Amino acid sequence: SQFFNITAELSGLIRIMSPNGSEILYTDKEYRISWFADQRVLFDNIDISLKSADGKIVRKITQNVPNTQYYNWIVSKDIPEGLYSLEVSARRGSIVDQSDFYFSIKK
Repeated sequence: SQFFNITAELSGLIRIMSPNGSEILYTDKEYRISWFADQRVLFDNIDISLKSADGKIVRKITQNVPNTQYYNWIVSKDIPEGLYSLEVSARRGSIVDQSDFYFSIKK
């Protein structure tokens, strides 16, 4: 008889807490981006991207920062008014979350 092992790769979990939809953010103001990360991704570095309503990345807010589960972001004046979402992703693997709903950026 032959033996075999079944293994499962445990992926981690990231959940954006804020801004997660319906907020209004104003340019030249500071906001805290926060997320939950489970034990499997706590030691991974994080990328945060701003995405337009059509799903395109319009700005990499930060890259390869320690996973502190928050990042303070000053909304740049050169970002046009509109609807946006955030994407927070772990550098290792395909562990990612996106805002549940769009938020607005205004001048």
